[in-house]
Amino acid sequence: MSEERDYLSITFKIGIGFFVLAILGAILFLFIPSILSALMGPIPVTTSNSNVTNIGNAIIGLNKTVENIIAVLTMIFVVISSLILFISEILAIVEIFKSTNDSSWKAIWLVINIFLGVFGLILYMKFARKDLKKK
Repeated sequence: MSEERDYLSITFKIGIGFFVLAILGAILFLFIPSILSALMGPIPVTTSNSNVTNIGNAIIGLNKTVENIIAVLTMIFVVISSLILFISEILAIVEIFKSTNDSSWKAIWLVINIFLGVFGLILYMKFARKDLKKK
């Protein structure tokens, strides 16, 4: 295994890991109201007792705060995974250019990687690396 190949596999796996975290964050974001209401019970809306109303407002505020934190974390994970997967794409393209395979093999895998993005990278790592000829 070459240095580029190791870096490509590592960056790809890290990028996919952050992408999975982003998906989990988005799913969690959808279910926060249900989760908090299940944990804390129904939120009191109107009552003559001001303490109960304050508790209800605090629960609503907590719900919004948790939603905002998870939304920000999800966006951070999306950005990180995008950057890492972009680096993986660059490493794959460099690896293709450095190979001693014929130019048609290089052209095919460059087009696949560029136009299919992450799916092209998956195909390249799964199938093309077996045919890769190093200098």
